Amino acid sequence: MKLLTICYPTFGRDNVLQLTSKGDRVLLAPDEFHVGLLELGWTIDVVSLAEPTPLTLFRSGLPLLRPEQIDWSKYDLIWHMLRDPTQPEALALLARLPQLPNVTVINHADRLKDHHKANYLPILHALGLAPRVTTLPPNRTGWLHSYGSFISPDRKWIDTNAFNNNRGDYPARGHGRIVTEFIDNQIDGWHSVVRFGFVCGVVTSGLRYWSTDAAFRSGGAMRHEAYSVPARIEQRLCEGLSRIGCDVCHVEAVPTADGLYVIDINPYPTADGKTLSTITRAMVEKIDRHFRRQ
Repeated sequence: MKLLTICYPTFGRDNVLQLTSKGDRVLLAPDEFHVGLLELGWTIDVVSLAEPTPLTLFRSGLPLLRPEQIDWSKYDLIWHMLRDPTQPEALALLARLPQLPNVTVINHADRLKDHHKANYLPILHALGLAPRVTTLPPNRTGWLHSYGSFISPDRKWIDTNAFNNNRGDYPARGHGRIVTEFIDNQIDGWHSVVRFGFVCGVVTSGLRYWSTDAAFRSGGAMRHEAYSVPARIEQRLCEGLSRIGCDVCHVEAVPTADGLYVIDINPYPTADGKTLSTITRAMVEKIDRHFRRQ
């Protein structure tokens, strides 16, 4: 398989290249997917929409090519690997590239340009798979603050970021926060979230993270264990995720006695790390199997 990844590996208001702490490599959060696919025999080129650089990607070592260096006719597959698929600068640069209607595009920016919790959580809520979004104005007096989230004193509501991987301050998008029901699955003082992969209509195995904090990130979990989406809700979940427009993404959810409630869908996940690499490997296998069948 010949894959062309299109990326915009920048951050901050000035859209500067995101580099390693030593400044000698470029960081691209999902680059671990490239590592796994290269091991399976894929050929991969990466074209960057950012300023030219001689530096290579941190994990895969792949160079960042310019659009004019690309022979657009030789690829089986394209991946829009954009840190923020709603970012106006990235979308404007992407629109200048050749359009290839006969080539499959993973995570096509056209389908993800409105990737916002206010849009995708109601789709899953209607299927009983996500918390209710409310227009309750966030008066955070007395609310518990944890990792950028705010939980109401009565533990009914949570105020979180509405977008993935970005500043959330583009004027055209409005407010970057959202208030939803707080799903508390506390068991003997322990709270948990799960993370798993979604690849072209199927879910992968994942991990369940535990902490005594009511809101926490996977990296701050006190313990973790293997997790599989319950079979009784798998088909319904896959149908809902497919409607949202992501082909490949990480899904974060709160597990409950009846199944789960999705709280975040990330089409640009950090793909390597102590636990995240396990999820990435499962996703890479499904990506390879899916596209080699076509």
